[in-house]
Amino acid sequence: GGATGAGEVTGSGEVTARIRLTDRTFGLAPEEAVLRPPSLIVGVGASKGAPVDEVLALIEGTLADAGLSPRSVARLATVDAKAEEPGIVEAAGRLGVPLVTYSPEQLAAVPVPNPSDAPLTAVGTPSVAEAAALVEGAQLLVPKTKSAPEGRPAMATCAVARRAPRGRLAVVGLGPGARDLLTPRAKDELRRAAVLVGLDQYVDQIRDLLRPGTVVLESGLGAEEERARTAVAEARKGQAVALIGSGDAGVYAMASPALAEASDDIDVVGVPGVTAALAAGALLGAPLGHDHVSISLSDLHTPWEVIERRVRAAAEADIVVTFYNPRSRGRDWQLPKALSLLAEHRAPRTPVGVVRNASRADESVRLTTLAALDPATVDMMTVVTVGNTATRDIAGRMVTPRGYRWQQDPDTKEHAAAEAGR
Repeated sequence: GGATGAGEVTGSGEVTARIRLTDRTFGLAPEEAVLRPPSLIVGVGASKGAPVDEVLALIEGTLADAGLSPRSVARLATVDAKAEEPGIVEAAGRLGVPLVTYSPEQLAAVPVPNPSDAPLTAVGTPSVAEAAALVEGAQLLVPKTKSAPEGRPAMATCAVARRAPRGRLAVVGLGPGARDLLTPRAKDELRRAAVLVGLDQYVDQIRDLLRPGTVVLESGLGAEEERARTAVAEARKGQAVALIGSGDAGVYAMASPALAEASDDIDVVGVPGVTAALAAGALLGAPLGHDHVSISLSDLHTPWEVIERRVRAAAEADIVVTFYNPRSRGRDWQLPKALSLLAEHRAPRTPVGVVRNASRADESVRLTTLAALDPATVDMMTVVTVGNTATRDIAGRMVTPRGYRWQQDPDTKEHAAAEAGR
């Protein structure tokens, strides 16, 4: 926008170059370069037959008088009735920007400082130049200005506004914890962010990846909705925001509350991460080789009756189940209950994988069975994966066959061989 941003390239502690980002004109020092953001909207009105030279001179003179660069003009804007007015169309062409038009009704709804009866009579709106510049919520920098040809009345008007920068919210999954499981795309988004929002312990994991000057807004456990609202509010200010969560941000994490809060006035991108279920699965072997489901046993946001119904459905459907949030100090009966529901449809020897702090320095991995698992050894940092009726312990690894013929169990293989020999 209009504020001049500066970035420095340094070597041996000395400034070697400075890049300034601004739509304003100024004198450049030898060590400076300037980038021009497409931040300006020029609203234009013109009488029928207005010469292009008059329209263009008005626009260029108005920008120069206001200390604004024509290279930052993003577009010209006018009323629909002037969509093919040659002087306006050609002026846009010479400036190398698009011409956008709006209906009289859209423009008439925009409050302006200088309404007039003349355009109201001619095209159905009390303002063309100012309203067209402001219609999408921009900030008026230069009010309606008339051209000043010699010896005849003015045939063109213009107004200049600066459009609000469009904010961007990146919802970033940090993975299960290990730095080498943080994706390159996630690292790029963290470096890009001007504002970072996240749980304090997650912020600590990646603080060293942030650019100097990044604004960090961190909070503690239980403030998920507050973080989502904060991230969206910062993006609506035009900021580049990263909202972080562990694993994949779309799985029991921050993407859902953030997207529920956001609307189409900001850009939103999702950055996938390695989930706890996937990280645990890789450590256990191949437990997710066939159909599988993840179910959170926390009843903080979901009634237990709903959770129980889902566990029963997974049990009856013979689907591998990964339990998130399996047990906490104040919630110790849900996991035994869920395991008992699965045991109604699965044998006591069904493999169960228990992984705590997957990919972190203190990770632990155990392969046990449905009958032998002690729920007291499980906490909130643990992921519990229960196999289906086909899951096997093979050489200490938990394997769920995909269903290929060569993966059939020995009894089935022998039967198939006998059938083939007949």
